[in-house]
Amino acid sequence: MTKRDTTTMKQTLINAGILTALFVGLWIALDIPLRGYSSTPEPPTNEAPEALQTAAPSSQNHEALMNDGLDLLYTQNDPNAAASTFSDILAQDAAHYGASFQHAKALDMAQDLEASLSAWSRFLPMAEASRDGESLAWATERIDALSAAINECNALMEQGVSLLHTEQNAHAAAELFSTVLSRWPTHYGAAYQRAQALERDGQAETAKNAWEQVMVQAQQIDAENDVAAARAAIARLQAATSEP
Repeated sequence: MTKRDTTTMKQTLINAGILTALFVGLWIALDIPLRGYSSTPEPPTNEAPEALQTAAPSSQNHEALMNDGLDLLYTQNDPNAAASTFSDILAQDAAHYGASFQHAKALDMAQDLEASLSAWSRFLPMAEASRDGESLAWATERIDALSAAINECNALMEQGVSLLHTEQNAHAAAELFSTVLSRWPTHYGAAYQRAQALERDGQAETAKNAWEQVMVQAQQIDAENDVAAARAAIARLQAATSEP
């Protein structure tokens, strides 16, 4: 990345302002058998690595992708699509400084805390090596904030699981899982546990919608057991709501 590109990137950040997403959580491992995965489970492994064997892109292609990503992030306000675009650059050039920074920023703005914490942690030594004090300070601040948010939501998840599976207080548990999801919308474990809690609390229609969302997420990661569990729950709830 040229000095001119770096200057342009920084100016874009200044013009756009600082947008952040705070306080979302991670899934935790407990001593009781529960369904659900980590907050952002990995998708299935691509078993056709030859599909990834493409010609190395030119710097012009990188520049075009950067422009697309910046437009998605700061003009169209679509951090998920922007993160995917910056990820495409990093798949081709893992050392791309601008894409590394923007990728972390996009994941942060998308409220994907687990992924953004990882991205900021990867970017941090790059900023140190380049002696980019401004970006180094920003990355350090975000890492600290994200770590605190993770710890807070870990505690919420633990409380929610205890309420649901030990104290049998489904209503209070559902509220806690909803709080986690408000801070981290893609948290898979919280989504699964919330669907269970809503169903146990007798909120049939809301629970059905929650299970439908879980099924979509489970299908995306090929979690066959969870897909089956969600489908069965949806059928139960449809039958319950259709009874006279």
